[in-house]
Amino acid sequence: MAAFMAGAHAKFTGQVGVCLATSGPGAIHLLNGLYDARMDHAPVLAIVGQQKRSAVGSFYQQEVDLQNLFKDVASEYITTIMVPDQVRHAVDTAMRVAMSRKTVTCLVFPNDVQEVEAVESPPRVHGTTLFRSRLLLPADRAG
Repeated sequence: MAAFMAGAHAKFTGQVGVCLATSGPGAIHLLNGLYDARMDHAPVLAIVGQQKRSAVGSFYQQEVDLQNLFKDVASEYITTIMVPDQVRHAVDTAMRVAMSRKTVTCLVFPNDVQEVEAVESPPRVHGTTLFRSRLLLPADRAG
């Protein structure tokens, strides 16, 4: 229901709808609503949980390969957050892609990353990515 509600919000307001689910079956339950949003060109961001990073790939309880599961419905942008430094950029990118391309995007948050302290501002060092202020704005495509 969360994905259907996020899609409805997007369809009626023109703003990005956001839905949230836990890992495993919770994430899987978003799929019908996300496909509905994608087919209607409604901008939706799905935020889904995942098992701890150390358990990924070990067939752990309720572990699902979310990158592969969501790669069709969120083909324009899907990423797994590995460290808190990524969050600001990933959320910014996911929202911009969803809005500018009128599609579904997805962020995957492993359980142990969810428990780490937030980073107010990512470090300005080699190997980090900061905001791209003009990323994927409709005006950029016209020029």
